[in-house]
Amino acid sequence: MSVTLEPMPADRYDDWMRLAAAEYAADLVRMGQEKGAARLAAADDLAGYFPDGAPLQGHHLLEVHAEDGREVGYLWIGPWLHGRGDEWWIWDVFIDEAERGKSYGREAMLQGEKVAAANGAVTIGLRVFEFNARAKSLYESLGYETTSHSMTKRLA
Repeated sequence: MSVTLEPMPADRYDDWMRLAAAEYAADLVRMGQEKGAARLAAADDLAGYFPDGAPLQGHHLLEVHAEDGREVGYLWIGPWLHGRGDEWWIWDVFIDEAERGKSYGREAMLQGEKVAAANGAVTIGLRVFEFNARAKSLYESLGYETTSHSMTKRLA
């Protein structure tokens, strides 16, 4: 199974930003944030990386296409803003639910690593929520290692 990564057309950025913000906010709620605060945090994060509705220079918002040309997801990668230019980050990877388990995510990650390396990256990192065991398993199988671990305790 192979995939290709194609730049997302600029006329799709707004729709993608709404979807990405909603997904991120839902993850934050699952982690315990209040819905309103989660929506604001997700919108603020995206606005910082997409000023004027377009990705910052050096960031790549890519559609993931299956062998038959169908779009099956997206990948957003780019340099870490607070690090050196050669420290890259996978900001978001998403495969349509109906297409999961077909190696599209694995292949998209591997292709994304090539894009990062071709643009001068020497490291690439990502963040995964603890509840997302499937994603954690994928990332570990690709050689990603845990570099920090946050913990929270809810108080009555």
